[in-house]
Amino acid sequence: MGILSRISKVLESNLNALIEKAEDPAKLLDQAIDDMKKGKAEAKDAIIEAKSQKRLNENRRDKALIEAVDLEKKAMAALKLNNEDLARKCLELKIAAEARAEAENSALAEQDAQIQQLELASRELERRLAEMPAKRAALMARQASAQAKGARVGAANKTQNSVSAALDAFNRMEERVIRAEVEAEVVSGQTPDMMMLEASIANSATDDALAALKAKMAKELPAGPGKEPPPALTGDAVEDSLAALKAKLR
Repeated sequence: MGILSRISKVLESNLNALIEKAEDPAKLLDQAIDDMKKGKAEAKDAIIEAKSQKRLNENRRDKALIEAVDLEKKAMAALKLNNEDLARKCLELKIAAEARAEAENSALAEQDAQIQQLELASRELERRLAEMPAKRAALMARQASAQAKGARVGAANKTQNSVSAALDAFNRMEERVIRAEVEAEVVSGQTPDMMMLEASIANSATDDALAALKAKMAKELPAGPGKEPPPALTGDAVEDSLAALKAKLR
């Protein structure tokens, strides 16, 4: 790859596009700066080489032109001496010298164009290099800002996820408690309301049985002459039975 092609590749590189894909933008930017410095050094060396070659071409062109003039003078001198063959030979050499001078002029034109391109590339690289520190700082600041924003979003998502996890855990605990209550009810075959109803029925049956016993005892102990009437039932089954037995013995 020629020097101008390498420099063009450096100048045409899209840093923004490369940074988007780079794992380490700072390293990429530093590499771009190094490439520009190398390109500038290569451009400088190429300019020196081209200008040196141009000067050599100019010297060869000038010598060829001087030689052509001198050969023309010699041809004229030969004609004055009636030496046409020598004059012809001098003219042939003169024409060859002029051809060499023309070739050197063509090479000089190409070198001038190349030197101009190299100098333009060198100036552009110089301008880019002058801008690179500020551009590097700006791009790194943008990257840092993007990373900070990503970290904040990540932290917010993490917090939100933690809250959601806590709520889910609470809901799961509530489900387990309800399940345990339902399992207890199913095992006993009774719901809390049914258990309260059966307890109420049991208490009512006990009261009814006690009332029936009191009525039976009252019938067995009728009041008679000289006998004390049985004591009134107190509502305590044991005490009432004891009182009734005492009355019977008397």
